Amino acid sequence: MPYIQRSVGVPYGLTGDLPTAAAMVRIDIHTLKPGVHEFDLAPAASDLEVDEEQFRDISVHVRLEISRKNIMAMLTTRASARLECDRTLVEYTQDITGSFGVLFAPPETIENLETEHEGDDIRPLHATDEYIDLTDVTRDTLLLSVPLRKLAPGAENAEIPTTFGEPDETEIDPRWAELARIRDQMNEDNP
Repeated sequence: MPYIQRSVGVPYGLTGDLPTAAAMVRIDIHTLKPGVHEFDLAPAASDLEVDEEQFRDISVHVRLEISRKNIMAMLTTRASARLECDRTLVEYTQDITGSFGVLFAPPETIENLETEHEGDDIRPLHATDEYIDLTDVTRDTLLLSVPLRKLAPGAENAEIPTTFGEPDETEIDPRWAELARIRDQMNEDNP
């Protein structure tokens, strides 16, 4: 049976002395043994460099499968996103979820792995690395989980106006009356 370690509520990895710069979703790996390790992280929107007004309640579940030389990281992101409906332009909130996997491997094996696993995300892992940085992977997974077609609840059946502006029934300036007559005649000839 594989070794499984589960950490809950550990923001930004396992150590409290990580820098507060751009890399905020880091996991300390130098103390982890081979096997499966799971972490639940809660980074702030600013940690991921995404709009704090658009994304709230961000959570990331990370599952690490550590072997002697490689680490397979599987991410599942969840957040509450403020979106604008494409049909009605009304703002609404929707829960979004995304998943992504990335393989960390020694640099000398990456070229061979890329040919075997074309299209997979493979990153270098040096023997001296003490942590893996998942900030950009987390941000990209979160942003890619925003739906392409944004429809607010009930917007699918909402009446959408197809004409805009004031009605044309206002009195026409006499100087333009002849042009209006020509336009109307052309519309009658070409329905």
